[in-house]
Amino acid sequence: MRDGARTICFLTPTRLSGHGDSLGVLRTEYEDVAAAFRELGFRAVIADAETPDFLRTVLAIGSEPHSILFGHMFYDMTVVAGGLPPIPLADVLPASFVSYVGDHPIAPFMRGRVSHLHHCQIAFVFDPDFIEQIRVLNPEVRVFRHLPGLSFGVPNVEPRPFAERAFDAVIAFRYKPLPRPAQIEPALTDPVLGEALTATEEALLDDCARPLFAVFSQNLAATAGITPAVLRAEDPARFAIALDALHYVDFFIRNERRRRLVERLLSQAGRLKILFVGCSPDEFGAATPAGADVRVVQHLPFVHLMEAYRDARFVVHSHPTYPGALHERFLNGAACGAVVVSEPVPVYREHFVEGQEWFAVREGFSLAEVASVMGAELEAMGRRAWDKVWQKFSPLAHARRILAALEDLAGARMPDAPCEARRLPPG
Repeated sequence: MRDGARTICFLTPTRLSGHGDSLGVLRTEYEDVAAAFRELGFRAVIADAETPDFLRTVLAIGSEPHSILFGHMFYDMTVVAGGLPPIPLADVLPASFVSYVGDHPIAPFMRGRVSHLHHCQIAFVFDPDFIEQIRVLNPEVRVFRHLPGLSFGVPNVEPRPFAERAFDAVIAFRYKPLPRPAQIEPALTDPVLGEALTATEEALLDDCARPLFAVFSQNLAATAGITPAVLRAEDPARFAIALDALHYVDFFIRNERRRRLVERLLSQAGRLKILFVGCSPDEFGAATPAGADVRVVQHLPFVHLMEAYRDARFVVHSHPTYPGALHERFLNGAACGAVVVSEPVPVYREHFVEGQEWFAVREGFSLAEVASVMGAELEAMGRRAWDKVWQKFSPLAHARRILAALEDLAGARMPDAPCEARRLPPG
């Protein structure tokens, strides 16, 4: 951060359905990170899109030259007046705009926003795979930093003893049906796109370690001899169809991975007491396990879900299609002292010790068998993961990473060529 930059404003999206934060997850994240910035001596403000003074707050803080406006969803903020073209706020406010891209930039709800990222001083990305997506969509963006993730919405208190926890496992993820785009069939049979899309789906159904866009780009080069950037330049209409189809493939992969994970874990459920949040087993196409005590809750606010995590020995997590990100559900499960069970994603093995701080679901892995055999060691595993999360992935550690990146950027001359992303240290 530049000298005198003592104010950071977090722009929190509305909770309206389809507008970015319907469950209040980002609101909770920003509240925790803002508190960490205050602990570090900064003025930290929340601009809440659901309050009448949202724009007033943005304009007041944005008029301060040394302030930072930080947000997931507001790279494209504009003011519109009758008879005038939209005016991007980043063009008229002297504060620095800093983005955090937390989902695939190629997704339909992200593409328009990413086109305005060149206004941002720096683009933080949740997964390094997002960098090439942004570069293809908006070559003007030059500076990236990778923020791997943080735990939030969980109090830093002693974990509840396993003997007092109400559930053996909490499984909280949804089957998310996506309307099949009209152009999906033509895209899958398209002579340029079809083979690459099909190969991407087949590869990622069985391999959680590879990133979505990189795999598609490799397949497109191998099957059609073209890169996404060249396709965008030479055939924009086909490029748009490719991204719509890839978005559909992405959701299909996520749904199918969740189904397989539930089916594998519950093949031998025994007498486990399991809380499903969002979907029942049959909604995934998996049979409800005989003998298990299964409860289903269709909706839990984020804060209440974290309470359920604190009350479970296992938290089952299905990782999305960005394997370079430490997903908050994994970190939050560990921050509650639970043993997290997920796919064998490399980023977890990079930061946590498999078999000692979490379990990767592999062939023959059964939740009931592990729960019965491990005994008291499970609680020690949860305790080790809890300790690591609060040391390395707390809101305070996250705030320090952001500050380190901004100070590093302020001390260096802006490059003329694209800047490679650098992984920030976890602590």
